[in-house]
Amino acid sequence: MPQRRWAGLAAQLAGRSVEGALWPAQLLRPLGGGQCGCLSSSSSSSSSGGAGPGAGPGTPPAPPAPEAQSLDRREASKFAALADSWWDAAGGPFAPLHALNAARCAFLRRGVCALRGLRRDGAEPFAGLRVLDVGCGGGLLSEPVARLGGEVTGIDVSDEGVAAAAAHAAGDPLLARRISYRRATLEALVAEGASFDVVMASEVIEHVRRPAGFLASLAAAAAPGGQVLVTTLNRTPASYALAIVGAEYVARVVPAGTHSWSRFITPQELGMMAADAGLRLELLAGMAMRPGGRFALTDDVGVNYAALFSKPAAAAAAHAAGGAGGAAGAGRQRGGGAPPPPVTAASLLQEAETLQQRAERKSGADGLMAFEAAATKFRAALDAGLDATSRPDAAFGLGECLQLWADLLLQLTHQAPDAELTAERAAAAQARAVALYADSVRAYEQVPAPGGPEGALRPDAAVNCANALTSWAELAAGAEQRALLQQAVGLYRAALQQEEDALTLSNLGDALVAAGEAALAAGDGAAGQAAFQAALGSYEASCSLTDSSAGDDLPGLLHNWGVGLHTIAKQAQACELRHSLLEQAAAKLRSSAEFSRADPAPHNALGDVLMDAAELSLALAGAGGFGGAAPLGSEAAERAAALVQQAVDGGYAAALTICRTNADALVRRGGRRRAGGPPASSGGQPARAQLPRSRTPSRRARPPQVGLAEAGVAMAKLARRRGDEAAAARHAAAAAAHYGSALQRPHLLGAAGERVDVRYNAACAAALAGRPDLAQPLLAGLAAAGALVACEAAGDEDLAALRGEAWFGALLQQQQHGQEQPAG
Repeated sequence: MPQRRWAGLAAQLAGRSVEGALWPAQLLRPLGGGQCGCLSSSSSSSSSGGAGPGAGPGTPPAPPAPEAQSLDRREASKFAALADSWWDAAGGPFAPLHALNAARCAFLRRGVCALRGLRRDGAEPFAGLRVLDVGCGGGLLSEPVARLGGEVTGIDVSDEGVAAAAAHAAGDPLLARRISYRRATLEALVAEGASFDVVMASEVIEHVRRPAGFLASLAAAAAPGGQVLVTTLNRTPASYALAIVGAEYVARVVPAGTHSWSRFITPQELGMMAADAGLRLELLAGMAMRPGGRFALTDDVGVNYAALFSKPAAAAAAHAAGGAGGAAGAGRQRGGGAPPPPVTAASLLQEAETLQQRAERKSGADGLMAFEAAATKFRAALDAGLDATSRPDAAFGLGECLQLWADLLLQLTHQAPDAELTAERAAAAQARAVALYADSVRAYEQVPAPGGPEGALRPDAAVNCANALTSWAELAAGAEQRALLQQAVGLYRAALQQEEDALTLSNLGDALVAAGEAALAAGDGAAGQAAFQAALGSYEASCSLTDSSAGDDLPGLLHNWGVGLHTIAKQAQACELRHSLLEQAAAKLRSSAEFSRADPAPHNALGDVLMDAAELSLALAGAGGFGGAAPLGSEAAERAAALVQQAVDGGYAAALTICRTNADALVRRGGRRRAGGPPASSGGQPARAQLPRSRTPSRRARPPQVGLAEAGVAMAKLARRRGDEAAAARHAAAAAAHYGSALQRPHLLGAAGERVDVRYNAACAAALAGRPDLAQPLLAGLAAAGALVACEAAGDEDLAALRGEAWFGALLQQQQHGQEQPAG
C-alpha cells in the first residue's frame, strides 16, 4: 500500500519535530518581521511573578495598568518606524508577510469552517463572525479575513500602524464597512468585556515578553466555542539560520534585530501554554516558501508554523474563574477552604480531553499509558450520562485515543531492539492493536452526521473510522481483509459526499489500491482491476482539486499518487503496461521532489521505482532480471545500468543528502489524513476538527542505505554478466558497506520479517564481494533465530561463493536436520 504523508498533532507534539531540518535557502524565504510585535505582557518569560519596580520587601506589586501590561515600547518603536512600508509587497520589510497571507488564510479558513460546519467553498464563509486581529499592524491579515465575510476589529498599540491600516482600508467601501481599527492593548479590550468568535495573533507572540499570559488573554477574548489562531516561528537551528542570519543579515529582506531567536516558541511549548489557558489544539501545520515566492502549508514545522485552538464551550465557565490574565495554574483551588467541584459528566469529558492532549505530547511507553488513561476517562464520561450535544464529541475523542493507542503500540513494536522483538511480542501487539482498532471503529460509529440520513457519520468521524479500518485490514488477511477495506472505501466516499476534500480523495486512492491487491490475492482479477482503475481516478481528482497557492500540500499528494502507481505496476502482468505505470510513477515522484526539494521521501520512493524499471528493461530485452542467465547485450546492459544509476543519484543518494543523519525520517510515514473537518454538531456546539494522524504502514519504503545497497548488488550482477569482474567486485563491496551502515540501526528497518530480509540480503552482498567473514555472522544469526531455510540458501546463486566454506556446509546441514525433525 502506498506510504502516506502526515503532519499529525500526536507526532508534532511528541518529540518528532523537524528540528534541524535542512531546507534550502532558495526555497524558504523566512518570515521577517512580526505582524506587529508590539503587544506583550509585563514581565520576562523567565520571571513570571517578581515584584515590579519600586515594590518594597514583602509588599505585593500593584497590578499593572492594561497599557503597561501589553506595551513593549522597544518592540512598538521598531514597527512604528516602518509604518509607511506595510503595503509595499514587492520589496519592503513586510514583503514576507504578504507572501505568507495565502497560506495563513487557507489554514484559518479550513480550520474555522471545519469546526463551525461552514461551507469552505462559499464566497463569504465567515459572514456574521466577529473577528479580532491582535497586533494588526497595517491590516495585512484583517483585509482578506474581512473579504471572507468577517466583521473584523483590528487592534495595535502603534498609532502609526493603525493609521496605515485605516488609510488603506478606506479606499475600499466594503473593507471600510467591515473593519474597525483602534489603538488598544489586548488586556484593555478583555477588561471591557469584549468577546469574539475568532481571535487572531499572527507573527505576534514571538515579540511578547510573557507569552503564556498573552496566550491566556487571547483565550479570554474568545467567546465560548470560539477559535484562536496563532502563527509564529519555531525555535530550531533551521529557524536561526534562516529567519535570523539569512533574512536579517544575509538577504536583508527584513531589518536587522527584527527577531530575537530566544523568543521563538516551539509547538510543544505553545501547546502546553494553550492547555493551561483552557484552549484545545485542533490543527497544526508548517508554512514553507515554494518556488514562485508564495508560502504553502506543509508537514514541516521547523521554521514557520500555524496553530488553531478552540475554546471548549463546556470548559469556558470553569476556566474563566481563573481570571482573564490566565497565568499558569489559574482557576486551581487555592488554600484549603473551598471544596473540590462535584464530578459530573461534563467535568469528566473536560478531564478526558485534557488527558488526550497530554497523551498526544508523549511518546514511548508513557504515550501508551497516557492514551489508555484518556480512553478510560472518555468511557467514564459517556457512562455518566452526557447530554445529546456532548456525546458525539466524547465518542469521537474515545475513537481517536483508541486509534492512536493502537498506532503507537505497533510503531513501538516495529522499533523495538532485536533482543526484544520476539515472535510472541509481535503477535501479542498485533492482537491488541486489532482489538483497539475494532473499539475505535465502534466509537466513531456513535458520531452521527447532524441532520444526515440514518446511519450517516459526521465527515471527520467517517474519515477517521475509515483510517482505523484500513489499519486493521493491514493486520488481517483473506475475506476479513477484503471486507474491512470495502467498508473503509464506503466511508471515505460517504465523507466525500458531504464535503469534497483533496486529502480524503488521496486516502480513498490508498484504500482502493489495498483493496485491489487483496482482490488479486483472492483470485478476483476483475475486482482488482476495477479497484486499481478507481484508485487512479481518485488520485487524479485529489491533485486536480488541490490549490498549492492556497496552501494545499500538492507535493504530498503527488507522492501518494506516485507510490500508488508503483504499487499497481507491481501487480501488472503485461510488461508493457507495467513499463507505462512505472514511467507515470517516476514522473509524479519527480514532480513531488521538485515542488518540495527539502523532503527526502519522494527521492526515496523514486529510487524504488527506477530500480524496478531497470529490472523490467532487462525483461523487455529478453535478458531476464539482474541475475538472469540469458545472454545480455551491451545496449540492454547500458540501459539497465543507466536506470540503476538514476535510482542512486536522483533517488537514494539524494534522500541521504537531504537528511543524512536520520534514516528513519527518510521513510514517509503513512499519515492517512483529512485537512477538512466536521460540520457543527447537532446541538450547535462546534465539533472538533479531525486532525492528521500518523500510523505505521504495512510497507515501509526502503531505507536509503538499503536502497543504495540493492543498487550496488544490481550493478555488480550486471558487471559480472558482462565479464567485468573488477567492476563487479567494486560494486559488491560498496553494497556490503551500505548494508553494514543500515544494520547499525536495526530498529529502523521495520518489523522482524523486514529485518530478516535485510540481513539475508546483506549476507548475499558480502558473498558477492568475496567477504565470507561478513556473511558468516549474518547467516549464523538467522539460523539461530530459525529464519534461514536451508534448501533455499543452498540453491541461492548469490551465496555460491560460500559453497566451498566448511562453516557454510555445516550450517546448512544443521539447519536442514532441524527443519526435518517432526514437530513436538
